[in-house]
Amino acid sequence: MDPVRLNTTKWALAAATAAVVTVLWRIQTFVGFSNDHYVHLARAQQILLGAWPVRDFVDPGMPLMYLVSAGARALCGGALATEFAVVAAGFAVAAAATVLCVRRLAPSLAIAAAAVLLQIQASPRTYSYPKLMLYGLAALVIIALAARPSPSRIVFAGAAIAVAFLFRHDHGLFIGVSMAACLLFVSLPDAMAAIRRLALLAATTAVALLPWLLFIERFEGLAAYLRSGVEFSGREADATFLRSLPRFDLAGPAVSMANGQAWLFYLYVALPIVALVLAFRRRGREAWPGESAAVGALAVMAAVVDWGFLRDPLPTRLADAVLPICLLGAWLLGLAWLPRRSSLVTTVAARGAAMAAVVVTIGAMWPVAGTRDLLDRAGAYDDQEAIVSNYHEVLGALGRREHDSYSMPSRISGGLVPFFDYLDDCTETGDRLLVTGQFPDVFVVAGRGFAGGQIAYMQGFYTSREEQTRTLARLRREPVPFALLVLDNQPTFERDFPLIDAYLRERYAPLMDLPIPETAGVRVLVDRHRAPRGRFAQTGWPCFK
Repeated sequence: MDPVRLNTTKWALAAATAAVVTVLWRIQTFVGFSNDHYVHLARAQQILLGAWPVRDFVDPGMPLMYLVSAGARALCGGALATEFAVVAAGFAVAAAATVLCVRRLAPSLAIAAAAVLLQIQASPRTYSYPKLMLYGLAALVIIALAARPSPSRIVFAGAAIAVAFLFRHDHGLFIGVSMAACLLFVSLPDAMAAIRRLALLAATTAVALLPWLLFIERFEGLAAYLRSGVEFSGREADATFLRSLPRFDLAGPAVSMANGQAWLFYLYVALPIVALVLAFRRRGREAWPGESAAVGALAVMAAVVDWGFLRDPLPTRLADAVLPICLLGAWLLGLAWLPRRSSLVTTVAARGAAMAAVVVTIGAMWPVAGTRDLLDRAGAYDDQEAIVSNYHEVLGALGRREHDSYSMPSRISGGLVPFFDYLDDCTETGDRLLVTGQFPDVFVVAGRGFAGGQIAYMQGFYTSREEQTRTLARLRREPVPFALLVLDNQPTFERDFPLIDAYLRERYAPLMDLPIPETAGVRVLVDRHRAPRGRFAQTGWPCFK
């Protein structure tokens, strides 16, 4: 066989293997989706119920993420397996893209395996799959751009930025900055070439986003959408701001949460700087076309990802930002193994330091990612039979609906299961619920849409008079037989959403209080203006079906 074709086949098989291993790890360690995962999943369900982001419900800037999950559920049904397949596919694509990037950055299967295994060990939350998938694919585009910044590749890069922007607006910003940096680096010192290429990239991105921007202008107005998005991002940043830098605990055990966080945080900060400096020192003696520009752009990507993602809680955020660091680490490992003219002692020292950094990083990730618990969950500490048994148990759970899951995302949805059974018998599927607090899982488990275009009523978010008035306008034209007051959150709701609270007091009457373990419970309100068409046989509650 032709050596080039053989090498291509070898790397393709490596990428496919990485994808399969990633999916298997996700299956073995799956215990259900967290409450936060349902933030976008409830909006996906809302789309299937006939609503659209911006026009019918509040969109904080993730329309394509909802549409992907909605499309999967439309094609494959509402079992847990459908959303799990979306998530697992995203992480698998990220792993395969990492291998293909390492093929260029440091053509070593051992280094590729190390990069993928660190990603797998990090085990980002399920809802973070775009944070690996999009940046892995973007890295492939950056490497291709650096090798040959042709107009067709620039147009493709602009379209990729638009896709990332629609998944979540900050992804488009971070990936756009990284690709712009790549074009700038590869064009140096030709300023006019840089301007032409950057203009084409910006124009392509704008054209690709134009239909979405026109849609926003039609139904909300770009100025209002932008103002709302900036306020949402600012409040979220205030709530999750990293208020103190992690510190090493030299008095405790070496492998600890504190030391792991500190090592990974400072590694994440240092690697982009080191890679950027070394990349530009290699200009003129690159191992492959575009090496310096590609690595420089990946260093910019890692830096902006660190700036955007590294917040509280830090252990979770470190996993979100792992992919660019894996790619830069792979390139630096490749440099350590390049033939060099320096002495044997220097070469051995460089390679020893590189290997030590890999070992320490894996050790640091162990407590941060909870690797021991994940391996225990997968059955790795037992025999092969336990691993196989866990595999089949997870597959069985994935075949169920959220309503029938053995593991509910929150205490609130778990305690409301009897009420959900009542909803199935006594309300229409088009009826909606209003739930105070932040419990998006309630809507998905109940199989009902959220009312007023608001998936959650949180302190400081969408509380202005204008936003409450828009919510009320939607509430008045939607069928909302019930409002659920999460009593733990009720004082905050009444203070921050006085217009919505006044509307509920006027239109709804108390129906029952449901006790929820370890909480103050949930008060169910019923629409005073709805005439019952019967009674629920088990409890005597009014039926509206």
